[in-house]
Amino acid sequence: MKIATLLFTYNRSKHTSQVIAALKSNIIIPEKLYVFQDGLKNGEDPTEWEEVNKLIYSIDWCNKEIIISEYNKGLAESIVWGINYAFKDYEAVIVLEDDCVAMVSFIAFMKQCLEHYRFNHQIYCVSGYAWPIDYSKRDNKDIYFSGRMSSWGWGTWKDRWCEYKRDYDSLRRIKQDKEKSQRLGEWGSDLEDMLVANVRGDINSWAVFWALHIIEVGGYCINPVESLIENIGFDNTGVHCSTSRQFQTKLMKLEKLKFRLPEEVFFEKNVIREFSSIYGNGLIDNNTVNQVLVYGVGEYLRKNEKKIYSKYRVLAFIDQKKCGFRNGIEIIKANKIQNYKYDYIIITLQDVGERNKVRKQLIEQYSVKPEKMLFGA
Repeated sequence: MKIATLLFTYNRSKHTSQVIAALKSNIIIPEKLYVFQDGLKNGEDPTEWEEVNKLIYSIDWCNKEIIISEYNKGLAESIVWGINYAFKDYEAVIVLEDDCVAMVSFIAFMKQCLEHYRFNHQIYCVSGYAWPIDYSKRDNKDIYFSGRMSSWGWGTWKDRWCEYKRDYDSLRRIKQDKEKSQRLGEWGSDLEDMLVANVRGDINSWAVFWALHIIEVGGYCINPVESLIENIGFDNTGVHCSTSRQFQTKLMKLEKLKFRLPEEVFFEKNVIREFSSIYGNGLIDNNTVNQVLVYGVGEYLRKNEKKIYSKYRVLAFIDQKKCGFRNGIEIIKANKIQNYKYDYIIITLQDVGERNKVRKQLIEQYSVKPEKMLFGA
């Protein structure tokens, strides 16, 4: 199978030099390296951009093709355009940004996974990054499966990438389906906020659409037990990376040509449980006795959701305008309250006036006892 490696650069010469040096040191060098440099923004100091340009043209240790953009596309457009460009001639791609430093066995790992699972269309993404979770159940495997793609040193196949599009309607479809909304709650509780930020223009993410699509179709993503990628971009130099140590994880620095890849593809419960501390909703293994209905599915609930799940078992959400599901739990109208045997109704509205209005309505119209109502988280 023909596999291309793609490197996306712009104007960070120190980062780019480390990424290039790491690629050169890999025990398997890229079959073909495409290097994309985004065009300089109007009025921006060209010094760093020119330094990066010199670096990428100095690559002489592998078959390469350099593509310089005539204008500033931005990261999202650059990546989507570049992947589509490479897929004209290649069946699979390995994608690196200019802050993702590859360990010496990264290309070997990616090639083996992409070749081994090329005909398994359940799998949509291979990543060289290991999420910062405690993965204790190895069973002689070097990988585990998650439902969330990582854009730090990742790869995919042409026949799966052809499904990618900037689909703003995917979130609505997911939230209308019980199983899909449950997967969203397990792997991507943050994606709704990301999609909204995209609409507002606060961010410009291509990855949010890919992540939502994989969740919608029930796809699997591969991650190594030990990370083969170190992200050096958490220094306020990147578009979407601030200063943080949250995503640091154990690195595999040893040379390794062969990895133990399982044939059976499934999500391990301990992976879902561990993942809930990163992007999940915290619903896993909630054995609490108290059963509740939650009134309101707005921003206040999103901020306090894990706290509620840690104390209560949510039977349903109540909202007079929205319908569908949240984390696999149905959103109902208030007139269905009597269908549930609950201990409390938690009203998750931040505005005190609205909160009191709802309390009065529940008492007068739906015969809810005052002592059965709680407020906030």
